[in-house]
Amino acid sequence: MSAQAAEQLAWEDDFFDAVATHGMISRAIRAAGRTTGAVYGRKRTCPEFAHRLDQALRAFNDREVEAGQQPETANAPKRQWKTTFLNALVETSCVRQSARCANISPREVYAARRKDEQFARDWRAALVEGYQNLELEMLARLRAGEPKDGPRFDNGAALRLLALHHATMQQAHAQQRNLDVVAARKLIEEKLEGLRQRVLARRATDGDSVQ
Repeated sequence: MSAQAAEQLAWEDDFFDAVATHGMISRAIRAAGRTTGAVYGRKRTCPEFAHRLDQALRAFNDREVEAGQQPETANAPKRQWKTTFLNALVETSCVRQSARCANISPREVYAARRKDEQFARDWRAALVEGYQNLELEMLARLRAGEPKDGPRFDNGAALRLLALHHATMQQAHAQQRNLDVVAARKLIEEKLEGLRQRVLARRATDGDSVQ
């Protein structure tokens, strides 16, 4: 086994152990010393990795159920569905789809966010993480080009999604980099314009455009 393969196996085991223990993918990424782009890229390209991730999340959920923390349909849903919802929100950036993954209604999700400050903070963090992943994926595809034998990635739609949620990204950048609001807004606008120009350059030969 090569040194590179051994290192990969080592971090993957640490990552899956952390997922099974804490149930939060973002926390497991930090525990394994990896980036979100590396982990989600691995998940997209390796079915075995995706399968092991599902198993680790299931192990966490099973342990929560055994401990009596089962999801409720009343006004105080428990931690299990929230973990599932937040993990799905990172991947989809869609509240309705994430609620469906967690087997709970969007109405109950929004009610929980209003009542639970920590859940509201985790919600914002999940959205920011999802946007960062989307940005990294866009950059990777714009640099390398679209795979000839795979599905085409809609860079224009991704760019519009990032622009739609620029306020969330702006707030996150201000907090993470200790910037004021004006500086954070300028940074986000510059990043979005840079991505837009890359998309236009990549699409030019196909006759596409970005609105």
